[in-house]
Amino acid sequence: MKAFTPTGYLLIISLFFFSFCDFSCTGVKLASVSGMDLVTGKQVDYNHQADEFVDETMKSNLTLDPVLWADLSFAAAIIGLSAFLVMAAAGRLDSGRWFHVVTSGIGAVCQLALMFHIKHLLAEQKDFELIHADFTWAYWMVFALFVLIFFTRLLSPFRLIKAPAPQPEPDFQKLGNIE
Repeated sequence: MKAFTPTGYLLIISLFFFSFCDFSCTGVKLASVSGMDLVTGKQVDYNHQADEFVDETMKSNLTLDPVLWADLSFAAAIIGLSAFLVMAAAGRLDSGRWFHVVTSGIGAVCQLALMFHIKHLLAEQKDFELIHADFTWAYWMVFALFVLIFFTRLLSPFRLIKAPAPQPEPDFQKLGNIE
């Protein structure tokens, strides 16, 4: 189970380079942003096949500022992986269990907050009232991996422990009469 923690964090970091959210209007995909776009901010390139749905006001507002929740989620993955590597080098993997529970919990909560933040931003903008945000498989995989790391590290002391092998009963007849 301990090997899953760094693998999970590496997968999370790599998934930030895939599309996290697709924006569409009446079923036509307007734009797509990756997790790193949400972390660093970017000028969003919209789908030019959707020009009929994008007016000049919307075109000028397609700059994406960095989103705090994405920054915190990405930082949680980097900090979690770094801490695992440091603790592995020091030979203290068991002592970092609670640290990984906290970092993965923060990452999962930040992923949910990111989704609600984007949906809230779209809802409060008059110009974007017809735009719908669809969160992609990469977003949901990041969330699922954070939750999986959280529970595997939280429940790690409760994993099955091998019982000692049963000892054979001594055969008193072979021992003879002891007086």
